[in-house]
Amino acid sequence: MKAVLKTKIPLWDIAAFAELAVWGPRPELQRLCVAAQGAGRLDATLVESQLPGLSERAYANFLRNLAYLQLVDGEGRLTAFGRRCAETGEAPAWEQGVYHILVAVNPLCGGVILAFDRAVDDGQDRDFSNLKGVPA
Repeated sequence: MKAVLKTKIPLWDIAAFAELAVWGPRPELQRLCVAAQGAGRLDATLVESQLPGLSERAYANFLRNLAYLQLVDGEGRLTAFGRRCAETGEAPAWEQGVYHILVAVNPLCGGVILAFDRAVDDGQDRDFSNLKGVPA
């Protein structure tokens, strides 16, 4: 049996300040995440065994950056992002800014983000008369 649902789906172009992650290849982080899977957690000693030659401070900064990327939690255990990085070799690159986000409001699956891109609007624009509320 085949069913076809035809309906008009409204699209919203929302400009918002947001923090988004774009996934990109990071083979050095994949190596660390694979090692962390085997060891159970990631600490400075494990990082040093995989990426030798850095200072103690550099290893601490590296671990702090892995937590910021949300690859490991505060205890050094892999998160879901870390497990994905171990499998695919891709890691998130978090970035804050103003983005145009294209959202479709589908009656079956609710709001779905279709695309986003960084807004390149004029930073000197002080006309806020066209602002509207975000749809519910």
